[in-house]
Amino acid sequence: MAKDFLHYYVQRAKIYRDEAQRAITCTTLDEHERAEIIKKTLLRSVTAELANLSTEISAYYELLEAIQTYSQKQPELVLELTYIRTACQKFIDSYA
Repeated sequence: MAKDFLHYYVQRAKIYRDEAQRAITCTTLDEHERAEIIKKTLLRSVTAELANLSTEISAYYELLEAIQTYSQKQPELVLELTYIRTACQKFIDSYA
């Protein structure tokens, strides 16, 4: 059962990583509004998962908490997205 959850959480982390990368790409194309929308959608998803999360895998909870906390402290869009992408990749590398 925990292995099924782990696979699900790795897949979710991949989605967050890919969305962060997509938003970074938008910023390089001067599509800052689009990047902000992607980021806000990503953070809404993180917040919803945190509110409904009941997991045996505390590392995933810690990943979501770190994303949410860092996002509240970091006003620079690209730095925030880079942090999200990197944190998700570290989680994936640890558990995939």
